[in-house]
Amino acid sequence: MNPTSKTVLNDAQPASPEGPMRPEQARRLQVLCAELMEEYDESLNAAQAEERIEALERLKEERKDRT
Repeated sequence: MNPTSKTVLNDAQPASPEGPMRPEQARRLQVLCAELMEEYDESLNAAQAEERIEALERLKEERKDRT
């Protein structure tokens, strides 16, 4: 196991903002990162993952508006 990576919680476990990102967050981040050609960071905690998802969704909308 990579010492810098964090465990991803299963969907049934309650998550704290400082805990590992949830599986649905990881899936959404992977999709957004692939679509936008951004680097996926598996070490984000739940709160950081949520912030990154929001930022990537804004970026996706901005790029869509430019086309």
